[in-house]
Amino acid sequence: MRRLLRRLLPCLPALVLAAVAAWAQGPAVTAEIDAREAVVGQGLTLRVTIPGREAAVIDIPELADWTVIARGRVVGARGGDGQAVSAYRFELIPRREGELTFPPLAVETGGARLATQPVGVRVHPRPSPPKGLAGRDLFLDATVSEASPYVGQTVVYTATLYRAVAASAVYLAPPAFPGFAAQPLPGQRDGELRLGGKAYAIAAVDYLLTPLRAGRESLAAPTARLRGLSGTTGETVVAGPGRELAVRELPAYAGPAPFTGLVGRMELASRLAVDAGEGGAVYELVLSGRGNLDAARPPALDAPAGLTVRGLAGQGEVTATPSGYAGSRVFRYAVTAVAAGAYTLPAVRLAVFDPEAAAYRLLEAPPRTYVAPPPAALAVPALHGAGEGAPAGPPALGWRMVWALFPPAAYGLTFWPRRRRAAGAAGEPDAVRAAEALRQVLARPASLGPEEGARAAAVLARLDRLLYAGGPAAPGELEEARREALALVRGIAS
Repeated sequence: MRRLLRRLLPCLPALVLAAVAAWAQGPAVTAEIDAREAVVGQGLTLRVTIPGREAAVIDIPELADWTVIARGRVVGARGGDGQAVSAYRFELIPRREGELTFPPLAVETGGARLATQPVGVRVHPRPSPPKGLAGRDLFLDATVSEASPYVGQTVVYTATLYRAVAASAVYLAPPAFPGFAAQPLPGQRDGELRLGGKAYAIAAVDYLLTPLRAGRESLAAPTARLRGLSGTTGETVVAGPGRELAVRELPAYAGPAPFTGLVGRMELASRLAVDAGEGGAVYELVLSGRGNLDAARPPALDAPAGLTVRGLAGQGEVTATPSGYAGSRVFRYAVTAVAAGAYTLPAVRLAVFDPEAAAYRLLEAPPRTYVAPPPAALAVPALHGAGEGAPAGPPALGWRMVWALFPPAAYGLTFWPRRRRAAGAAGEPDAVRAAEALRQVLARPASLGPEEGARAAAVLARLDRLLYAGGPAAPGELEEARREALALVRGIAS
């Protein structure tokens, strides 16, 4: 026993380090706040996300700068892998202005004790009461976060009702927004204010406005309809002020990277992952930050010779927040090589106009290298059905008789009656498998002649267009392309 202890003693530090590393690599937890800018007294939403369905204990300490109110837990799935996650929601109310940091939270789940990352928020002072409010029981105001925005720059329009009398129902109606793309922010912000010996109830609604053209734009007055005011019958209508915006044209751009109308503060990153299912790779461009992300389109890629790039469905989420559109857009591309070797996808550059700096910024995702593996032996496995394979060897004598009678029997079963003709193709590869089989053949150019290679490439391009262009394909055209691809594959393999 002592010998065993003496042998294990030198290993104890390594064992302790391994245990600590295993503990540190437990389930990752994240903390996100729905906006990075707020006003003193204005509520924000904090979301703490924890992998799994097991309940967790989140330690909320006493904070001098924040009021924290628990709002419940939701269990759902995250991302394309469908991983189960638990999301805990909290309402955060900042108590003072300035650059505030919401501290890390201790989370205990599944026997592990983890911590979230700190999150920074810029808190602005509470706006002063509008002119004209003093002495009035009802007052409707309208404000715009930026009076001279650029085309494509998102601004916030706010209609705020100040009410010192009770009402049974209140309806706020914004004006029309000609010349703007408008998006209402969910919910209504409520608050209180004391002025001149009166206590006012505050109700505010926000809209994100994105200017579509340059010039002066006039916004009509918002209205508020109130019912059940004391001493009145029917409905009382209050009108607010109209507003004018001087929308500026974007400065002239002559930079090296393409500009596609992106306005805001954004970052660009790239990643490359091997796709075992397709035998290639998936290249992703991640555009994240704040601005008109909803208008972003997939950038064009300059693929090197020998590399085929095909667009896939995008991912990511862009949400409307009090500081504009925020989130990320993930543009995905399937990458397939015609032969083994190293292929470098060049750096991707985009120009984004930063309205805060009044200048264009160049975003760049670094180049990525894809190392294509050597092709497998020419067996065209995609032409076999699931679980099928080539015969292991010559059949026995009894089976030879069966195989001798098989062709006429198969002919009769296939072509009599004629209406079963279409059903005879049910065991054949579908269009997707036919396209992949043809793609495997094209990956071995040594086995193709010039005419065969050109014809196979044309048929594959036709199949890819019908399968992946995004629109519905005519069944007859797709079936014709499938049969042509199979005929080519079988002819080349024979």
